[in-house]
Amino acid sequence: MRSGMPNSNYEAKVASFRDGVVLLLLNPKAYFIIAAMFAQFLDPGRADQLILVLWITTIFTLNNLIAFTLWTIAGDRLAALFRSESNARKMNLGFGALLAMVALWMLFS
Repeated sequence: MRSGMPNSNYEAKVASFRDGVVLLLLNPKAYFIIAAMFAQFLDPGRADQLILVLWITTIFTLNNLIAFTLWTIAGDRLAALFRSESNARKMNLGFGALLAMVALWMLFS
């Protein structure tokens, strides 16, 4: 809650396409989501499995493209709001208060 603004002298390395590919391949959540999705929507009794796989893959890919794009834009805009010292302090207080409320909720549940 009392953390100050991050060190503004630090310059982050820009992620490359290769970094993104490695992150994607090493993300275990993605494999679980894909397995759950195909287990939910593929019907073993149907003869047109290839068409179903193509449909599911296309819809899943488009959904991810839209969601990740919106998430990236929203994250960039949110980060821009908290680049000043006073706004960073407000954010830290807000997140600290939320963390404390979750801890209390878990304690009394």
